[in-house]
Amino acid sequence: MTVFDVFKTTPYTFLEIAQGRVRGDTVVSSRTLEGIFKDKAGEVQSGNMEALSSTATLHVRPSDFPEVTDCLQLIGQGVSVNGQDYSITGATAGQNFDTGVTEHYRLTLQKAEFVHGG
Repeated sequence: MTVFDVFKTTPYTFLEIAQGRVRGDTVVSSRTLEGIFKDKAGEVQSGNMEALSSTATLHVRPSDFPEVTDCLQLIGQGVSVNGQDYSITGATAGQNFDTGVTEHYRLTLQKAEFVHGG
């Protein structure tokens, strides 16, 4: 049994991003997949300054990314969930401790704005 058997999945779009300085980060390709999305956005306070924070996460299937040999390769790419773009800022692999098989990647997301159709 994996997390995908236990939790509800949500459609998302994986966005391959080209980093840009002038026009911003541009979506160069996309594909629709399903994963487990948890939105944990809010505000944080540091000293006397408040800032928006997003600690949203997305659990994805490694089989959806056959070209990825290390989940850290996903950092810097993006996803779109429920109409909101997110940059992937962190990634960890979730393994089944009994079998040693990697069953999911847990992606840490930060709200972002990408140039679509650039």
